[in-house]
Amino acid sequence: MSRTAIVPVLAIVMLAGCAAAAPVSPAASVGSAAPLAKVSLALSPTATPSPTVAAATFSWQRLAAIPAEHDLYGMAASTRGYTVLEARRTIWFSPDGKSWTRTTLPFDTSTSNGSVLDAWADAIVAGANGFVAVGGYDHTPCTSQQGDGGPPACARRPISWASSDRLTWHSSLATAIPSDGSQLPAFSEFARAWPAADGFDAAIEAHDSVRYHGNGLLHSRDGLVWTRLSAGPLADGTTADSIYAHGGIGATNGQRLLWQSRDLGSFDPMTSLASSLDGLSWKPIAAFDGTGVSIALTLGPDAGASGPWLLVGDRSTPASGATMAWFSEDLVTWHSGPFRHGTASDPSVSGAARGAGGYVTVGSYRAEDGGSFPVTWRSADGTTWMEVTSAEPEPVDGPTFLAAGPAGMIGLGTTGDPGAAVWIGVDGAP
Repeated sequence: MSRTAIVPVLAIVMLAGCAAAAPVSPAASVGSAAPLAKVSLALSPTATPSPTVAAATFSWQRLAAIPAEHDLYGMAASTRGYTVLEARRTIWFSPDGKSWTRTTLPFDTSTSNGSVLDAWADAIVAGANGFVAVGGYDHTPCTSQQGDGGPPACARRPISWASSDRLTWHSSLATAIPSDGSQLPAFSEFARAWPAADGFDAAIEAHDSVRYHGNGLLHSRDGLVWTRLSAGPLADGTTADSIYAHGGIGATNGQRLLWQSRDLGSFDPMTSLASSLDGLSWKPIAAFDGTGVSIALTLGPDAGASGPWLLVGDRSTPASGATMAWFSEDLVTWHSGPFRHGTASDPSVSGAARGAGGYVTVGSYRAEDGGSFPVTWRSADGTTWMEVTSAEPEPVDGPTFLAAGPAGMIGLGTTGDPGAAVWIGVDGAP
């Protein structure tokens, strides 16, 4: 049997730094999932393992390399091609995963009171209207000294960049965020972005302390002009400042899924979900048990569809934890299943996409010697995950980012050295 590249039907955005995140214009919000120890979780009965998940027939083949010089923060894909975000403002684009072009997101740097005023992108996302990168930028006033645990030396504001042709990027600096001129909390910046309705939604969080916090939401059709959405519902006794991470995913029909986490990073995180038809009125999803849950990745429906929806993250207790996936067709009933690697149950998942054969996720696990190695899983139902075995020995630069686009399922792997390996996922056996 010949080996052919997967035909993608949906891609996810990987956002590092948090952190992401639709149809082959990818739909996703991303973050990095922290490896945790073992625990079992079933929000509702988990589906019986499916014999149709042919994990052994999937493998990665080296395709190209990107001469990146800094950390990679994310990856996104649309029908136009693939983008990779390199710190702080570097974009790599390829129409096919083979040849890559480098672009720097525009921003005029300066100095104030001994501080460099610069901008950075934390996440990249793709949608029907092109690619959007989001982050923040420094502005005056700047202080000469800053104590530990306090706000940054300079004030901050959110910034975004958008491109319809993949090579020419425009920034949002010419327009206030939000566009109505209303004020955001001090030291606010974009934390995540994802495709939703006719454009993009984004999470706004403040960084005036060690932890980010806040639950502001914005929407943009073009990735440059942003308007306010209603913030998500808060549980009794919870304020916006209690939310330390939030994000979501949307469908082209306007339906949205929102997650909000409080006490993230402690042994007692709590995540709540809510749904909306317009981003203005939110309904809590009571069936989701978010005790101990933190969300890293989201994957939404295909264009024109109202489901399915996939979340990936962790559930922890003071004694144990596990990396999990939660799956729903209707945002009401949820099923779950763990990710495992051999006898280890604490891998981290950093990328996900949906192809013709089901879901593919990539991540890493930590070996006994302390080294980190990539791992890939497949699932037909979003809850039963089988590790992919490959004839090639565990490559240290195997895929840890993932996006599905016109050339197929493309993975991106990095090592401690400059540069990144580009991989293409193939189905079939020799």
